[in-house]
Amino acid sequence: MTKPTWDQILRWRIERQFLGSTRGEDTAAVARRLGGVHAQLAASAVTALDLRVAGGATAESVDGELWGKRRLVKTWAARGTLHLLPADDLPTWVAARCRRRWSARWPGSAPPRCTCCPPSTRTRWGACASSIGS
Repeated sequence: MTKPTWDQILRWRIERQFLGSTRGEDTAAVARRLGGVHAQLAASAVTALDLRVAGGATAESVDGELWGKRRLVKTWAARGTLHLLPADDLPTWVAARCRRRWSARWPGSAPPRCTCCPPSTRTRWGACASSIGS
C-alpha cells in the first residue's frame, strides 16, 4: 500500500468540497456533500454555493431553491448556527439534534416518540419538524 502525499490529500479534500475541477450539479447536492452550507449571513451562503455549483448560484437562485422549489431549508444545524440543508435531509438533521439534546439531558434513556404529527412526516427515530429549535 502506498502512502498518500500531503499534496494528494489536499487535492482530494479540495475536490470533495467542490472547490477543484469538479462542481456540484445543484445547490442541494452541494449542501448534502458539505453537511450543510453555512448561512449565518445570506451573502456568504450564496458565495459558497456560487463557487461550488456548476453554472454558479445567485441570491435569486438560492432564494428560489429555498422559497420556490423548497429544495433547501435554512435552520440551525451544526454548531448551533444557521445552515442551508437539503430539504430531503431535514428529518435526519432534526432527529440527530433532538437525540443529542435528549441524551445530554437524560443520559442512557431514549427520546420519546413524536405523537404531534402524521407518521409519514416522522423519521425512523420518531422525531418530527416540530422539534426544530427545541
